[in-house]
Amino acid sequence: MASRWPELAGGNGESSLRAARFMMATNSAEDNEMARRSKEQPMTGEKDPDKAGPIPATSEDNREYVIQSYIVCIMDLWGQSQRLKGWETLPRDGKPTPQIIKAFGETVGAVRNFREMFEEFFERFSKINLTDQELGQLAPEQREQFLRIREAVRTTQQFSDTFVFYAPVDNSFGDRTGAALYSVLGASAIGLLAGLAGGVPSRGAITVGTGTEIDPGNFYGPALVTAHDMESQIAEYPRVVLSQEAVEFAHRKSGFSRDAEIERLLVLHHQSPQALLWTDPDGTTIVDFMGEEIQSVVSAIPKLAGMGSQAYRFARSEAARFEGEGNTKLARRYNQLLHYMRPRLSFWGIDPNA
Repeated sequence: MASRWPELAGGNGESSLRAARFMMATNSAEDNEMARRSKEQPMTGEKDPDKAGPIPATSEDNREYVIQSYIVCIMDLWGQSQRLKGWETLPRDGKPTPQIIKAFGETVGAVRNFREMFEEFFERFSKINLTDQELGQLAPEQREQFLRIREAVRTTQQFSDTFVFYAPVDNSFGDRTGAALYSVLGASAIGLLAGLAGGVPSRGAITVGTGTEIDPGNFYGPALVTAHDMESQIAEYPRVVLSQEAVEFAHRKSGFSRDAEIERLLVLHHQSPQALLWTDPDGTTIVDFMGEEIQSVVSAIPKLAGMGSQAYRFARSEAARFEGEGNTKLARRYNQLLHYMRPRLSFWGIDPNA
């Protein structure tokens, strides 16, 4: 099945995804200045209210690392192994066959589109904005400081059709912010929904825990193990599950910064992650990828129109297909997905019987 991913919306800066939550504009001069200042700011745990900030560590071969708290998201795309078999052997005459070109395009396109979709929407959800009234309450010298609550630096690591997206919990000022968590939740929701709409189901897990970068783009640590175990053992059907640590961090009420004004702003905007969560019937907290919050995002982007109905039709067709084939395992998984989707169809204006 060819991938039918919706096209990414252009960054025209005019559509409001959620006016009080994030901005559509590309990086401003202020953002560039923040990036420069972040590189100059040394990492330290001294400002962290929990006194659990980044710490230096030395390996047995005397290499220096930094151990710190990260938000880690693993996303696994389904069905790619079978598609890879379509181009595992090169033709002896060196001429590509239509079958090889088709199989290659399907799997490479699906994997690349998922990555681009996630990274695109991570950036969009990172553009947290203040209302005019809130911004007006800040003194001129504090407005520049406001940029630090928006700081969310994501890195992507890929192995075959599995992605690891990770971002530090602490920003370069030592604040413990929810900006990266909100962005990861939003991006995983859009990635999961768009994948279903395009016939590329996935599942994933998000946790908050310790780790380090062995090299740039090479993440390692307990948080990675936790996320992997949850994705492979708990997620089961197309959904993104959260660890208890991630849930607790999403519901955190205070203790983000030692700067009183920054603390006030972070407390105010830390409500954002909670709007993207849902508790499934099995008691697992998941990303509410078809909830009202995501519907408001999708509805503001014309090129993503119809994504909800496409995802629902795909889930229905897969459930029916596997039931017809007698594959009770996959039929059950897609019926679990439909059980989650159906109460939310009204948000999207979808007729459940269409």
